[in-house]
Amino acid sequence: MRICMSLLAFLLFAPMMEAQQYLKTEAKTLLSKGRYKDVISIVDAMKIEDTDGEAFMMRGIANYFLNDADASLSDLLQSYKLGERNPLIFLYSAKSYYAKANYEDAALYYKLYLKGIPQNHKDVAYIINEIKRCAINLQMTENLSIAYVENLGQAVN
Repeated sequence: MRICMSLLAFLLFAPMMEAQQYLKTEAKTLLSKGRYKDVISIVDAMKIEDTDGEAFMMRGIANYFLNDADASLSDLLQSYKLGERNPLIFLYSAKSYYAKANYEDAALYYKLYLKGIPQNHKDVAYIINEIKRCAINLQMTENLSIAYVENLGQAVN
């Protein structure tokens, strides 16, 4: 009886699992083609219900390209919590933090991405440059807070 119930459950859920896999493959294809709104629609249609880290990662990357850094960071964090360990999580987290002018966290995530890729990867020089940009931007924002501008009114002209 127990075996029959297990077999019945498998037969009912197997088509849904195949559909989920098809949708995930479709989302990957659309992501590579730059169709970010479609990726979000497909991932939302998958009804992942906090179980698929890869789907959250794809949606997070798509949100980054749609200029929604907060949604991107939320999805990328959820992806990592669900066990996804693709280094792209760190790259797009860094880019999202950079877009929010949070250069300290951006540099941290760029460094994590750098640790997750091989030393001969094509992105190494680019990432090192991005870390330097974060440091320069941090220094510039600190220097900006030194000056204080006050309008003296129309009398001074």
